[in-house]
Amino acid sequence: LVVKPTPHNNPSKGREGKGMEDANKKKKDLFKFIYLISSLLLTFCAGQITTQHLNVVPVSSCFQANYTTGIYALQNNVVSTYNQTCFQFYGADSVIFDCQGFHLINEGYFNSSLVSDGVFIFFGNSTNITVHNCVFVNAGIEVDDSTNVSIINNTITQNNNDILVTAITIASTHNSIISRNNWVDLFYLQPCQLAYIIFLAVDDSSGVQITENIFKNITFHDSLVGLYFIGGSNNMYSEYSNNIVQNIWHVHNNCDLPLTSLHVFRFSNGVRESFSGNKVDNINANSEACEIDTRDVISASILRIVSLDYCSYNTVFNNSITNIKGPGTVNVPRNETEQTPDHVCAIVVFSASWTTIYNNYIFHIRGTDTVSSTNSGVWVVGIYISGEIPYFTAPQNVFGNVIRDLIPGSSKSELQGEVDGIVAYADGSNSTSAVIHNNYIDINMNGEYGLAIGIRTKTGASVYHNRVNITSSNSSS
Repeated sequence: LVVKPTPHNNPSKGREGKGMEDANKKKKDLFKFIYLISSLLLTFCAGQITTQHLNVVPVSSCFQANYTTGIYALQNNVVSTYNQTCFQFYGADSVIFDCQGFHLINEGYFNSSLVSDGVFIFFGNSTNITVHNCVFVNAGIEVDDSTNVSIINNTITQNNNDILVTAITIASTHNSIISRNNWVDLFYLQPCQLAYIIFLAVDDSSGVQITENIFKNITFHDSLVGLYFIGGSNNMYSEYSNNIVQNIWHVHNNCDLPLTSLHVFRFSNGVRESFSGNKVDNINANSEACEIDTRDVISASILRIVSLDYCSYNTVFNNSITNIKGPGTVNVPRNETEQTPDHVCAIVVFSASWTTIYNNYIFHIRGTDTVSSTNSGVWVVGIYISGEIPYFTAPQNVFGNVIRDLIPGSSKSELQGEVDGIVAYADGSNSTSAVIHNNYIDINMNGEYGLAIGIRTKTGASVYHNRVNITSSNSSS
């Protein structure tokens, strides 16, 4: 609202001009006051309209609802004992599911051969969905073929330490946000799963924001499967930012079981995805010593923090990856022909195009405690880029990263372990397409034995303005 003073002649002189000026000022102030009150009323009314048109439905037990609208307010803890989805919504539009802090408890059928998928709330072919303020116990939520979904401020916990479920699953969903959900203080003892487990899974979706979620103080004992914290495939224009993964122990002290892998971010076939501002700290893979003699452990890729396969135009930037420790004692022949690092790597990009990796902070990545034979070795890599022809064709841009305190973790006097700051080459080709510049790399052999390489690549890469510092307290290292 623009209020212009009434024109008058020479308002600065004489009583008449002064009076007209005062009147105009009062009129202006009055219009400002009316505009302020009107704005407040409109804002209040708009808020009332957006909430009042949804009916509040008290919820106290399981049900199925089709083509519904409303606010579903949980009134008590709900327990499901039939290994089936408790709340099902199909074709819903404008639904808010508010647990109000109550628990959704899955006590379905579990044994060594069959594990409940843990889906407690399901939305299919729905629009404008919100699920918040829930405590999932051995349970989770799945959303398929939906749009404008918000899963916010939920807690995932357990009451049985051999049950491990995917808590949040998003598939074929668009323009959605998963934020401020918490996985904290969890302990799993040999969880029984068939292949692998993803805590938070996103597939075949676009415009999804996964941000400010927390995974903290989680221990896995003798897991039979690969463990992924956040993962998926075939996503576009999605963002994974400001998540925290901290204090994770992947303990493997039953040496009769196969060694398994641990990934924090694991994605494939993505287009224009971004990974930024995430904090990953104190990750310990297989921290109990086992002597395992099998080549299968090489392909398991024991520990990766960010792992991207067959992606295009993805960016990985401003992430903090610190205090990462690889397996305990291993007895695995190191295989130079392998396309991926044997054991420990902060960022892995495989068969990708136009990936940009910049301004990440990688600190204190350690391979292992000891190596138990003369032909064993642990490969520690800060940033690893590889791939297959013809996938690995477009340039990968790596710049402005700080990679500090990489340690092989080998105590043998033979040349076993290897530490690389940045690796970039294509499998099956004598050349590679990568631009590596303005990175800082610090490798600390720490008196241990092994091979240290600042940047390893092939013909065709452009490498310039990097700073590499390699030190050791043992002159014979």
